[in-house]
Amino acid sequence: MRKAMKLAGLAAAIAFAIVGFASPAAAIGTPGEHTSEWECDTARGGTGTGTWVSAWCATKSGSGSVKATWYPLSGAVEKMTVYDNYPNGYHTYAFLTVATHQENLPVHTGQSSEDFTFNYKEGLNVNFWVCSSSKDNAACSPRAYTMT
Repeated sequence: MRKAMKLAGLAAAIAFAIVGFASPAAAIGTPGEHTSEWECDTARGGTGTGTWVSAWCATKSGSGSVKATWYPLSGAVEKMTVYDNYPNGYHTYAFLTVATHQENLPVHTGQSSEDFTFNYKEGLNVNFWVCSSSKDNAACSPRAYTMT
């Protein structure tokens, strides 16, 4: 009986994790959703292999910001850096979709940034956004779009 209860609890936890991973916006917030205390947008810059695309949110009071930046590197290697400069005690999350593959990229509390490296084939559609936490009232940037 005890083993069956443990297995049922494990199955429920796995199912919750899968549902939460499959639809991160439902668990965290909609891209572009934030209160009037935040300013959020996307940006792009650079030329050639030095291009970058960012999604970001910053408090209007200047107390912090969160950002995710996509960098195409050489060949089929890409990098995303997620910045957490908002001292709210929670993880900053970036949500990345390449073609139909989704990634949930948390930056651990207390770290100012974390790099994630990917190896996707060229020519795939990429979109991502960043949120200030995993809470319902998180500030979330609009989606940023680019290609691998």
